[in-house]
Amino acid sequence: MMRCIFCGRTEDEFNDRNQWTVEHIIPECLGNSTLILRNVCKQCNSNLGTYVDNYFVNHHFIKSSRQFFQLRSQNGVIPNAFQEGVTEEGQRIRMDENFIPSVVPSITQSGNKITIHANSVKEARTMAAKKLKRLHATPEQIQKFVSKIDESLVQEFQPEIRYDIMLDINRFLLEALKIGYEYALLKFGDAYWDDPTALKIRNRLNRAISGMMQDTCERPPEASYVPDYLMRLSRTPLVGAHWLSITSTLRNQLIAHIILFFDPVSSFQVLLSEQANCYLENGQMLEDFIDLPHKGGIKNDKL
Repeated sequence: MMRCIFCGRTEDEFNDRNQWTVEHIIPECLGNSTLILRNVCKQCNSNLGTYVDNYFVNHHFIKSSRQFFQLRSQNGVIPNAFQEGVTEEGQRIRMDENFIPSVVPSITQSGNKITIHANSVKEARTMAAKKLKRLHATPEQIQKFVSKIDESLVQEFQPEIRYDIMLDINRFLLEALKIGYEYALLKFGDAYWDDPTALKIRNRLNRAISGMMQDTCERPPEASYVPDYLMRLSRTPLVGAHWLSITSTLRNQLIAHIILFFDPVSSFQVLLSEQANCYLENGQMLEDFIDLPHKGGIKNDKL
C-alpha cells in the first residue's frame, strides 16, 4: 500500500486516487530526471517546493551553477544569477543573459533639480515628460525642458557591479536533509521508515513543509557540510555531475554524502542512522551519479 513518506497517509485515506506525484530527490531544475520517488502526496510535494526547495534552487550560488550548465526551470527559462547588481554609488544595473549591462531607469527630484538615469535619450525624454506632467507643468514647459535632453548629455561608463548575497546556511542544510532522507528511502524502502533517526528527520521536515520554519529555520543537527578532504579528493574529475552516496562509519553510523555540482557551497553530509549495520554490510557503499549537460555556460572573460 502506498504511504506518503512525509505525512504518512496511505492511499486508503485519500478520497481521490490521483493524489500521488513524482518527487525528484535532487530538484529537477538542477538536472535530475532519474532519481525519483513516487510515494509522496501532492500536498507534501507542493509544500516541499514552497518551503524547502524554493530557497535553495533560487539562491544566487545555485542559480549561477544552473546558469553555467544551462539548466532550465519548469517554465523553460535558464536563470540569470547576475540579473541585477549595484554600483558603488548605489545605481542599479541590470545584466541580460549575454552579460550586456543596462541602467535600471530612475528619476529623482531635489528642489527644482531633476536627475534622470536612462539608457537612451529617447527613454530619458519620455521619463522627463511624465515627471513634469505629474508636476502640472504646461505642455510648453514640458517641450522646452525635454528639448534640452540631447546626445551631449549621454555619458558612457564601465562601473564595477556589486552583488550583495545573503546565505541562510540552515536552509541550505534543510535541503540536504530532505535529499538525504529521500535517498535513504529510495535505497532501503520501508526498512528505513521506523529508524529513530529517520523519525527525527521526518518530524523536522514536516515542520518545515507546514510553514513553521518559514521565518526562522533551525539548524538540522543531522546535516552539515562535507569535510574538505572529500572535496579535494573528488572534485576535479567530476565537475559537471551530482554524486550521492550512502556509507557506514566505524561508529556504525549511516552517512549520506550529497555532492551537487561538485561545489563546496552545495556539498553536504547527512547522518541517516545510528544503526548502519541494519542497512549495509561492512565496507559496502551505495552511490549514484547524475551527469549534467554542459553547453558552454558562462565564459570566464565575461565575469
